[in-house]
Amino acid sequence: MNLNYLTFLVLSLTVASVNTVASAQASSTAAPAVISADCANSTGQATSGDLAQEIAQLEVERVLLEVKFNQVNPVFAELDERQEGLQACLTQLQPDNQDLLTAANVGATESKIAEIEVIYANNQSRYADHHPEQQYLRESIAALRQHLDTLL
Repeated sequence: MNLNYLTFLVLSLTVASVNTVASAQASSTAAPAVISADCANSTGQATSGDLAQEIAQLEVERVLLEVKFNQVNPVFAELDERQEGLQACLTQLQPDNQDLLTAANVGATESKIAEIEVIYANNQSRYADHHPEQQYLRESIAALRQHLDTLL
């Protein structure tokens, strides 16, 4: 009887923690979508600079997700859809938006590189270079630098 109860408890905790992790991952990927992709609503609320910043943040998020997941993951389709909607809104607001978008993209990428480099440096006292967290941070920095090179 006690073994059955213990098994039930362990399975319940496992399901609860899997749900928590799944919802945390879903909310972390959905967090940057503050601006509505509905152009009728967003044109009155957002400037072209706001839209460019949001698109740049989505681009940086995509680069970081590519380090973690393969392209088949459904989060990429959702990310692409949000980015296309924002891009259409930005095109309606400001047809010649490429310079603004590039500047926002460069700024967001450089900012994220600096942020991850600080985390990497802070982790060096706790983790060895071959630790998975440090490897992920190095791969993220490399992917963002490669993305930055394509922008410049």
